[in-house]
Amino acid sequence: MSSTAELLKIVTVGLDLPYLNLFSKDSFKKGDRPYYDPEAEHLLILASDFSNLEGLKSGKIPYIANTEGMDRKVKENILNLVKDRLIAVIPRISFNTDSRELGHSVHIIALDRTSRLDPLSIKTLFIEIMRRSAWSIRNYEILRQTERDIKLPNLLQSLAENTPPAEGVKAEDALDTCLRKIHEMGLCSPQMLRDSKIIIRNLIYEDGFLALTKNAGYVYIPEQNVEETYQIIAELYSSKAINTVVDLNPQVALDLVSFREEVLQEETKMSSGNLSIIHKKIYAAEFPKLAGILPKDTPINDFFRVGSFVTKKSLSYEEYESDANEKANINKIKSLIKSGKKPLDKFLTFSLGADIPYDSPLIANAEEDNSILSYVYYGEEFPELCICRSDDASIREVIMALSERYSFENPTSYRFILLMNKYKKKLLSILSDSDVQSSFCSIAFSCIANHFPWYVRFSYYIGFRGAMLSSILRELGNIQHKQLNERLKFKERLSAIKTDLRKELVEEVRNMIYNNEQYPEGI
Repeated sequence: MSSTAELLKIVTVGLDLPYLNLFSKDSFKKGDRPYYDPEAEHLLILASDFSNLEGLKSGKIPYIANTEGMDRKVKENILNLVKDRLIAVIPRISFNTDSRELGHSVHIIALDRTSRLDPLSIKTLFIEIMRRSAWSIRNYEILRQTERDIKLPNLLQSLAENTPPAEGVKAEDALDTCLRKIHEMGLCSPQMLRDSKIIIRNLIYEDGFLALTKNAGYVYIPEQNVEETYQIIAELYSSKAINTVVDLNPQVALDLVSFREEVLQEETKMSSGNLSIIHKKIYAAEFPKLAGILPKDTPINDFFRVGSFVTKKSLSYEEYESDANEKANINKIKSLIKSGKKPLDKFLTFSLGADIPYDSPLIANAEEDNSILSYVYYGEEFPELCICRSDDASIREVIMALSERYSFENPTSYRFILLMNKYKKKLLSILSDSDVQSSFCSIAFSCIANHFPWYVRFSYYIGFRGAMLSSILRELGNIQHKQLNERLKFKERLSAIKTDLRKELVEEVRNMIYNNEQYPEGI
């Protein structure tokens, strides 16, 4: 799906846009199309020729800025063209950077040659007009708020305490003002104006700079202040807003505890260790829920509107940064192992939960990369991800290096032989070289000798080693089977950790509510 189609779906949800279902002036059978006076026909031709993005950029789409003094017949023709579904009259809001004032007009659009064949084309043009109107409102509101020097922490505290903001914070909605003036022109249908208001507000929200409230109008959140604003909101939520909620409606507190339990049941990345992201995901779900329950015209409702807006934005930034860091780490690790010069630089291990998160994408990424062999070893303390270059030469080098360095049981050799046992077909191919086979048996036996009866160990040490490879591979298979049990035990431990964390986070919201003396019974 294209980005325009995705945006259309987001900002027009629940809207039919029937006024965009137009007929082309050339689509009628001969004699069926209604004709108008020369001026109206000329307008229709102009609209048909330039109703595309290029026409919008060049300013060639017909527009009307003022209907005062307009000939009654001209206005009547335009309305007839609209009624016959040959044109649509679209509201347009503009911002003059010199005068710092908003302007309004209407565009007259019709189907051109492209839009006759592509139904999305006329909707794309419509959304672009709406988007430019949204940008104008955004720029106007940001300038207005900057000039009024509104202190965001003070405003948020007032909202959290359910107190209307100070005089002068809220001004008349500029969008309402502009659309009212366009309505007075008498060319746009009420449905067009209602839909335009919804779409422009949705576009402003998607733009990510302004949050709309009932009591403070638009609230501007500068890009560089998103994380700082989130921290203020999180602190006010636990210290003030939750008390306001309980005072207004104690039952909401009970609902909030249940809702947090539901959110945490659905949260899958509890093991990542990133409590910041977990908290933001919780608030990103709780704040809209509270805004939907509390009276819509109250300041506390506005607090949760702004809180939802800021939290989602902060969460998207942190997740993007986390993903970027994760990808950078993956690339760095893979680069390290692929560029390693010394043999033992070509085999690396990483502790899950310490070196990398338990749910690191590196685990699946290494599994899918043909240039790497990977294996997760489950020990008593924590799992380890083991990775090795997959080319035969590198594997031989690692085997020979381990054989030279270690003649005793050690974790590095042990993890390596288990890794290679996972890729048995490749291992057997490499072990066709008798020297490599001898070295592999040496490092393997030094690690798992105590798994064999005393007479097997004795035979090996006095030099009877001819059939040891098959015995070693058989025993590695047994160990691999036991690793399945260790993996199950680890998952149970991890599940217990997640359960404990969920309990702590639910207890957190209970404690926040208990700080209010009027908390409801049953929490």
